Amino acid sequence: MTHTGIEITAELVRDLLREQHPDLADYPVRLGARGWDNQLWRLGDDLAVRLPWATESADALLRKEHTWLPVLAPHLPLPVPVPLRDPRNARKQLQRALDRIGVTGIPQNPHAARKTVGTHLAEDADGGQSDIGVAAAQLGNTEAVTRRHYVQRTHQGPDARNR
Repeated sequence: MTHTGIEITAELVRDLLREQHPDLADYPVRLGARGWDNQLWRLGDDLAVRLPWATESADALLRKEHTWLPVLAPHLPLPVPVPLRDPRNARKQLQRALDRIGVTGIPQNPHAARKTVGTHLAEDADGGQSDIGVAAAQLGNTEAVTRRHYVQRTHQGPDARNR
């Protein structure tokens, strides 16, 4: 094993989240496991961050997992976690889409784009009845993850007419 000398800490994980996925930066972070090639950091109760750290091939192995796990997972007899975000791919895809339609001057935030899509897909045309399954399928997430991270919550105050 060739150790890279990089110390991965909860603060480093949080800094990376602030930079790449600011919507997740305030989640609790704790070390989950250290493997031969990667470290797994728990992010809240239902998410994880995997970072290459120990060998020269760790980054290439993670890229292979990002490619193949979503393809293989539906065909396996047990639940397999699949990558939900890869900042390199999401930013490139968003930039290409914006360039294609001629939109300039807006922040290139993949999470904001996914949240907009998720919110619109979760609302049906008949006044906002939730169809979270459609949004989850399109975004490639579970309904719980989609509801928590990608659907804009409407904030309603108490109805003053009932006083």
